[in-house]
Amino acid sequence: MMFGGSEQTYKYCQPLFDAIGYPEGYGLMGGPGAGHYVKMIHNAIEYGMLQAIAEGFDLLKKGSYPHVDAHKVAHLWNHGTIVTSFLMEMTENALAKDKELFQLQPFVSDSGEGKWAAIEAMEKSVPFVVNTYALHARYLSRDKDSFAFKLLAAMRNEFGGHEVKKK
Repeated sequence: MMFGGSEQTYKYCQPLFDAIGYPEGYGLMGGPGAGHYVKMIHNAIEYGMLQAIAEGFDLLKKGSYPHVDAHKVAHLWNHGTIVTSFLMEMTENALAKDKELFQLQPFVSDSGEGKWAAIEAMEKSVPFVVNTYALHARYLSRDKDSFAFKLLAAMRNEFGGHEVKKK
């Protein structure tokens, strides 16, 4: 939990935070709005981390060894590897329920913090490439009939004779 406000108000509320929070899992980030701002950046980083995990597993499924059990991989990666994390635990849990994710549509929503963070980064001229891409990837997941991707395929076909898939 990331709070913004006065030190006096924070100290007054601290017994409540002690009762409901993780030890060392909350703190006063600064004046009014600072807590929400820090949470916004936290969520944008989360977008990038989720995107990296999803893309890694996509390569695993579409790469040289597509029959490798993704659930088994997620389980393995949750035991002493550099990518062991709460997000990898959630990956393992999701794959335990449906190893091929047959029940899901490829639509990823957003809660707004990633967009806010990307706008903030642009306004402050701060490179925020991975997290901004992750936000855009969510938008891409929603467009099943993208004119942009059709045009991209057509342009590649025009200049290099690259294959296009037709309906």
